[in-house]
Amino acid sequence: MLKATIMLCIITLTVYLIDTFAYSLKLVIYRNKQYSLTGATFNIVSFFSKFALMFQAPLLGMLIDINIRANTFPEKDFRLIILCASLGVIIAIILLPSFINIFTKVVDYTSKEGSLIKTGIKVVKPESIKGIRRLIRQPKFLDALKILDLGKYKWILLLNLLVTGIHTIGILSSYYGALYLPEARLSIAGFSGSINSIASIVLIFLIEPRVSMICDSVYKGKENYEELKLLVMILVMSKFLGTIIAQILFIPGSKWVVLVYKILVGMEI
Repeated sequence: MLKATIMLCIITLTVYLIDTFAYSLKLVIYRNKQYSLTGATFNIVSFFSKFALMFQAPLLGMLIDINIRANTFPEKDFRLIILCASLGVIIAIILLPSFINIFTKVVDYTSKEGSLIKTGIKVVKPESIKGIRRLIRQPKFLDALKILDLGKYKWILLLNLLVTGIHTIGILSSYYGALYLPEARLSIAGFSGSINSIASIVLIFLIEPRVSMICDSVYKGKENYEELKLLVMILVMSKFLGTIIAQILFIPGSKWVVLVYKILVGMEI
């Protein structure tokens, strides 16, 4: 059980680290003006996130089966996994300035070489590694706080916070809910998609259009670069706060899944 928990912690940290890096693409695109190529290049980075997620459901299933047989509730293990989501965001925030500089160069290399494979070969050369070291930057938290205006994009902050919180506990709450009703664990665990769908609807209809309009305004010169930096900061901050809120939503989310299952199958509540 300990090995499964450790693996799930590593997977969660990796996924949230890379997901947070994805916000910085908006700044990279502003620098190099290559929207499609930037996204295509980042797909190489996001591959590691998708690969890690392949093992999440099997490991969670293993963890739940072990605890059902032992008649125990591994709440501490699940809360540790959620904590790793917060840790992944924090690490990403610290590395974000360096990632933006390095990734901008990688996209430039790809544009010149015309191939991601050639770019990969060039990046691992000793002279390129030395150059990458010069691109490493320390995060300037105080400077960032000077431009932080929470009121300006408060709805984006609140909605993204909610979406992150729901996404963070979506699969975890569903699997944990199976412990309350072991005989229906497969049906209850299957609710993870339903929970995440709620967050996806909010993201697609309320957050992404607004964020895209702001980015387009900056790219067209109607807004300045500081506006884009503010937007990225709001998104990153709300993602971190969302993982904190997930700790509060976790157990209620598990009980809600069980309640919905009972309603759907017509069981007495």
